[in-house]
Amino acid sequence: MTGHDASAVLTERERTPAAVRERIVERAREIQRRELATATSRLEAQGEFETAQRAAVERMAARIVDGLLGPPLETLETDDRALAAAMELFEEASAAATPTEE
Repeated sequence: MTGHDASAVLTERERTPAAVRERIVERAREIQRRELATATSRLEAQGEFETAQRAAVERMAARIVDGLLGPPLETLETDDRALAAAMELFEEASAAATPTEE
C-alpha cells in the first residue's frame, strides 16, 4: 500500500461500484486486446491463420476475461472493503501505467 487514501483522489462518481467496475473491465479489455494482438501476430507469422481461427481465439479470450472478472465484480456491489481495495489498486495501477513527464 502507498499510504494514501484513494478516495481522496477519486471523484464522488468514480467511487461508485459501477464506476469502479467500469474501470476494471476497461483495463481488462485493454490487456485482452494487447495479448490478442501479440498472439495473432505470432500465429500469423507461423503460417496460415484463418478468419475462423482468429474468431475462435477472440471468443476464447473474451470468455477468459469474463470468467475471471465475474465473481470479483459482483463482490464490489455488496462489499465496501472490496470496493475500497479495488479503488486503491486501480489508482496504483493507473499511476504506474502513466508515463511521467520530465
